[in-house]
Amino acid sequence: MTPDVDTPSRQPAWLQRLRVRWQVRSAVLMAPAHAPGDAEAIDAGVQALSQWAQAHPGASLDLGLSSRWLLCAATPDATTAEQALQLAGQQWVHYLGLDEASLQADWVLQPVVSPRVRLVCAVPRALLEGLHEAAAEHGVRLRAVLPWWAFGLQAALDEAAQVGDAAPVGPLSWCWDEPGWRTCVQAVNTARTAGVPDSSSVAASGWVVDRVWMSAPDGAAGPMGSAMPVASLPAAPEHAGGLTPSWLCEGDAVAGLLNRRSA
Repeated sequence: MTPDVDTPSRQPAWLQRLRVRWQVRSAVLMAPAHAPGDAEAIDAGVQALSQWAQAHPGASLDLGLSSRWLLCAATPDATTAEQALQLAGQQWVHYLGLDEASLQADWVLQPVVSPRVRLVCAVPRALLEGLHEAAAEHGVRLRAVLPWWAFGLQAALDEAAQVGDAAPVGPLSWCWDEPGWRTCVQAVNTARTAGVPDSSSVAASGWVVDRVWMSAPDGAAGPMGSAMPVASLPAAPEHAGGLTPSWLCEGDAVAGLLNRRSA
């Protein structure tokens, strides 16, 4: 006798909603070429997520952001989040011509200060608020919003830390390409450059990110089309705790984050 299989089409609606809620989806919100914080680009990005959410009501989503949305700065000399924010702000004021008032009012800054990564990433406040509202309108739970390459960086640093005695003295760099844009991160082996003999404990903490930059790959600066989510966010590595910058969007966490101002 053939067993009575409870296929999704035969399941009650409440059970189907639970299955959707439990299944975590991943997507990357791509972006057109635009000036930092451009309102038209932000509106297009929010609309893209709104369309995705409408097609996936009730889903749980890890959302990666194209580097075109972000400001990122390495702050290797920072020992606290406050120092990281100050150093990153100085870089953006100097190189991008942004003023401190607009950084505090228009951007949400996420510092990361860990033994291996000291950097700050910023996302336009209007984009983050708009994404949160668009998701909530269709019952989509944003588990995390983060740079699309963050998990890749974490995995690369984990792999570098496991090399041990074979680790190079010079810096390592990794690049992540998206259409028309490239994000590169460089790390230096502080244990080797300081002349400290390698050991498993030293190697595990020797690599430190000291530079982050973005550019058009191979000189190709062609703009993207309209912003759209693409389901290609890399999965989190096994040891994914506390290293990558993430704008969490659940409950009280989002309220606290959106109200945060740089020190």
